[in-house]
Amino acid sequence: MSAATSFLDTALIIAFVAVALAQVLSMVRLVVGPSKGDRILALDTMTVNAIGLIVLLVVFGGYENEDLTASAVACLLISFLFHNMLENLSGSYRANLLRNAVL
Repeated sequence: MSAATSFLDTALIIAFVAVALAQVLSMVRLVVGPSKGDRILALDTMTVNAIGLIVLLVVFGGYENEDLTASAVACLLISFLFHNMLENLSGSYRANLLRNAVL
């Protein structure tokens, strides 16, 4: 095994751990979040983290699995639609977040 392959394996393991930790922290924010906006952002972050995990699996698998790439695209589209639906239901949470932001 060459040094480059060993480095790539180590980088992938670190990336898996980092994205998995981000996913867990997003789940905590989803449960603990004090407002609707925090929960919606946590769901959005969770979908981004899930797509990141899928992409890491594709890279780790050697680009051989095309089904995982298609599932990442499907997850992205569903996330976009779900995010827009929640934004419309919550009464424009972005405006509320910007109004309450500390500059």
